[in-house]
Amino acid sequence: MPELMKFQLPATFEATVYATSRDGLVAKAKISLPPGRFPTRENMAGLVAEVVASIEDQGFFVMTPQEFGSEIVFEQCGRRYAVPVHPEFED
Repeated sequence: MPELMKFQLPATFEATVYATSRDGLVAKAKISLPPGRFPTRENMAGLVAEVVASIEDQGFFVMTPQEFGSEIVFEQCGRRYAVPVHPEFED
């Protein structure tokens, strides 16, 4: 696969991993790259793997696409709705 973007810039990048527990608690884990480091599939996969291992040790699990969709709607609207999200949603 060709590398589409490769540059250095004065910016930081952050991602949030959404997790839930069997009791219905919601947790968010932030992933941050050092300043000027651009996110690639490889470095993000490594950081996500570290976060997933950490949250699983604490009794949380990465949300399914349906749970994630429901949580995003709740954050935006302040209410819970039945939100249809395709089970193969990845992006």
